[in-house]
Amino acid sequence: MTELPRRVRVLDGDPRDWLAIERALDAQGHPVGLHHRPSFLAATAVKRAWLLLVEDAGGQPLGAAAATIEPTRALPGFLIAELPRFGPSLCRDDHAAMLQALARQARRSMRVLRVRLDLLATDDDERTALCKAAGALGFVREPSFRMYSNTLVVDLDREIDALDHSIDRGARRNAKKMEDLGHRVRAIMDARLAPRLDALVRETMQRSSGPQLEHDWERLIAYSREHPRHSRIAGMFLNGREDPESLVAFRWCGNHGPYVEDLVAASTRLKPPLPLMHAVAWDMLHWGHEVGAKWFDFGGIPSPDTPPDSPLHGIAAFKRMFSKQETRIREQMVMVTSPVANRCARAIAGLRRSSGL
Repeated sequence: MTELPRRVRVLDGDPRDWLAIERALDAQGHPVGLHHRPSFLAATAVKRAWLLLVEDAGGQPLGAAAATIEPTRALPGFLIAELPRFGPSLCRDDHAAMLQALARQARRSMRVLRVRLDLLATDDDERTALCKAAGALGFVREPSFRMYSNTLVVDLDREIDALDHSIDRGARRNAKKMEDLGHRVRAIMDARLAPRLDALVRETMQRSSGPQLEHDWERLIAYSREHPRHSRIAGMFLNGREDPESLVAFRWCGNHGPYVEDLVAASTRLKPPLPLMHAVAWDMLHWGHEVGAKWFDFGGIPSPDTPPDSPLHGIAAFKRMFSKQETRIREQMVMVTSPVANRCARAIAGLRRSSGL
């Protein structure tokens, strides 16, 4: 049987207008990563995006990836496009055509300063091929990473008992201890818990000297409640009570099709201390297995130049209780489409940073 020719069409607009496309892709079994889903973009208040839509000759959707379009504060009126988590989970046979369509769209737009490209693949050859295809279009590697390049990977493509027994005994013991004490992991569905999530994130970032992360937890809770196979927020509740004061740790994970990503994790410190997070991480591995993911991305590990006394090493030690498989998964590239305006924007941004604005 001859395969029908495929094409890539770029839609420019409000993600709310593309919800029917997402439903059609889901109905046909074509995976769409969380950050490329129009429903997720709409739920997180993204007002404008480019949808790189792969179609057959009859106009049936076969896959999609979304690049967000955001204004730059440095140069009012200009924009930055960003295509996140682009890799084998999205239309493996159409990567080159999708990147060509992205580059062409960016060059046609007079107001786009640059396009950021986040390439993700666990296989070195696949990642190299993606970089080569992007390089041929004018993308160059970013000098510094805005996200992690290496992570710990958990194999989810096995029986659940084998997955459970691969976890360090100490982690399993700590999870059981919390259960024996009457503490429970529950999916977070109540938007009234949003301020507590924000407080836990702020406490965790202060403790780990990390940047303060801004999330609209009310929107994310609502999205996870409405799309439980695409996004999950789960927390540890003391004594099984589901009120804000009893929520002491949580994780948010997203389903990208072939893999699940650990997006945010936060906790408080109790006296006397308790192992709050082991059962929550275990819960997320089970969720990833349930939704059919092949592997779990534990959200990165410290880079080699991280100071030895950094709290990040303690977080990495926790993650290694669930996986010893360290893998490079990411390259980040950028294409400047308006060199003069881009230089002006960077100069203005530098002046603002130096003046504390």
